[in-house]
Amino acid sequence: MSFRTRSYALIGSVLLVAARLLWACGPHYEPRPLEEGDSRLLAAPAGRFMVELNRITPPGKSKIRAIPPKENQSPQQQTASVGESDLRSAMTGRGIPAARGEQMLKDYAALRSANQKFHNDLENYYRRLVWIDAAERKKAKPPVRPKLTVPANLPREFELYLHGATAWHANDIKAARKSWLAVMDLPKAQRKYRTVWAAYMLGRSYIIKDQPKAVTWFKSTRKFVGEGFPDSLGLSAASLGWEGRAELYRNNYCRAIELYMLQHKTGSKSAAASLRVCAARILRADEKTLVKAAKHELSRRVVTAHLVAGRSALWIASGKIKPEHTKVWLSAVTKAGIKDVRGADRLGWIAYRAGQMKSAKHWVSLAPVDAPIAQWIRAKLLLRDGKLDRAAAMLAKVVRKLPEIKDAPARNELGWWWRHENDYPRRIAGGELAVLKMSRRQYVEALDLLNRNYWLGDAAYIAERVLTVDELVKYIDKRRSDESLTWLYPVLARRLTRMGRWKQAKKYFSLDNCKILDEYIQSIRDGNDSKRSKAKRAESFWKAATIAHDHGVDLMGYTTADEYGRQSDGTFHLWPDSLRTLRPWEYKAAPITTDERGRTAKHKPKDPRRWHYLYEAAGHAWRACELMPDESDKTARRLCEAGTWIKYGNPDAADRFYKALVIRCGNTKLGQQADKLRWFPRLPKD
Repeated sequence: MSFRTRSYALIGSVLLVAARLLWACGPHYEPRPLEEGDSRLLAAPAGRFMVELNRITPPGKSKIRAIPPKENQSPQQQTASVGESDLRSAMTGRGIPAARGEQMLKDYAALRSANQKFHNDLENYYRRLVWIDAAERKKAKPPVRPKLTVPANLPREFELYLHGATAWHANDIKAARKSWLAVMDLPKAQRKYRTVWAAYMLGRSYIIKDQPKAVTWFKSTRKFVGEGFPDSLGLSAASLGWEGRAELYRNNYCRAIELYMLQHKTGSKSAAASLRVCAARILRADEKTLVKAAKHELSRRVVTAHLVAGRSALWIASGKIKPEHTKVWLSAVTKAGIKDVRGADRLGWIAYRAGQMKSAKHWVSLAPVDAPIAQWIRAKLLLRDGKLDRAAAMLAKVVRKLPEIKDAPARNELGWWWRHENDYPRRIAGGELAVLKMSRRQYVEALDLLNRNYWLGDAAYIAERVLTVDELVKYIDKRRSDESLTWLYPVLARRLTRMGRWKQAKKYFSLDNCKILDEYIQSIRDGNDSKRSKAKRAESFWKAATIAHDHGVDLMGYTTADEYGRQSDGTFHLWPDSLRTLRPWEYKAAPITTDERGRTAKHKPKDPRRWHYLYEAAGHAWRACELMPDESDKTARRLCEAGTWIKYGNPDAADRFYKALVIRCGNTKLGQQADKLRWFPRLPKD
């Protein structure tokens, strides 16, 4: 190994070690069915709480609706904006002079603005504490709460409510409650805009120490809305959640779940997290509480959904789910004597996830025969028993019954959001069925499944390495009307080009690439034409070299990370066979066949080097330079440029261009610079 090669190897090793020390700075490698072996195939289907929650939400629309803040708007900003709008409406028709009215609005906005600023400063203070050290943390002081003064001459209901709000922010709960009760004592006509607000905040004021009173006021909040009082902030929906919290504090879990489900129906985004917290508390309760929740249908389905979802974004709020939680829950359901088989598929699902295979078999046997989840679990149980054919037949039924993927992006525009596989169970099941098809040598069917379910990296592996080129041609030609296959056309075209079947490849290339391919082929032919002059032949070979350099990835590249580069969504497509063949012990449920191994070995790249088309380009460039005169600036530049194409990936291969530059063009400026540097100099810009 030369000194230069050893230097590059050392640098590469240092960079590799450094890369391993970095956190979350590398490319995203998409998990793929063909690569993951039994870890994917035998794993429980992924669940998502929101999907399960929407499935069990009682039908019908809610009469009340949540009103969340607008995008980039905080709750305080929403309250200030809505409050100002209410105040403006309240002043209409009261004969208030315009100047005085505007001043009242300015004073109101100033009060809300001061409160908003304090909350922003407080948020920034706590955010800063996370990043500073202990010494700085001791010196850091929280922002001082401002003394808020209620503007004079406001309509009475606004004045009283704001007095209560300022007392609330000053932690004077009794004074706040007194002001809000004063609002409720006003005649109905004089408390149109703040009746709902005051009732809601009265409920909030009792939530810690007097839950029954809190519940009464939250119910009154919704009662007042039903009587026609305006609810400009959606507090009636929020009152359901707060009433649920009051019941949660009293360990009335079933009632809390009912209220949170009602809140969820209003469109509230916070109800799901509350339901998971409630479910987690039930799982940590005593046996009596567990059995009671299991008998309550809605609670039973929510707790089961919580276990189905497992770890997720909402898991943080509810705490870690352990296998023993599933065990005690299934035991509680059994003790509750539930005979209704609705939801039995989900119970089998959580039992399988917890590794309780006997219990999983029991519950899925009680589920409807055609329930997709139950069939999915049955298929995995059959796989564990080594019954591959029966499992494949069962999984095929699952794929047909699960909802189709209708809102997926174009195949060349898959974004980061597409990694959220839990939203697309059909995609997961389709990938698993493809793995079983591969073990049964049904490669075309596997390719079709992977393509239709957006496992494009694995589909490309089959197209490049498993199918023969004629099998791939037959598959694509039979489905030329299928637009989902258009991304495979260039894969086939590049494969045909690498085999020298250029004319056939043009059927699958775009018009632009067909034109470039024609130019490339003609340039090679002209360069090999001994009847032409050396100068013309050199120009033809150089043209072929530049085409291979600039367009080689499109004309002859492999569909891999190293060859075809980073995908549009930021992922890297790696050869799955590099994992499938090196880790056979991970593919016991659906073993890799000898036939697949033989096919991948037969279809290995002839030139395994990274960016192989650059070496193709360098080869054409070398032939061009052989036909060019020595001590020529043009020859020197082309030797330097062609060597630069491959000097980073393979300095040994580039070394011949460096030596030719020094020996043949040593008197040129570039040749002298190369001799001085002992390597390629930087090329000057044209």
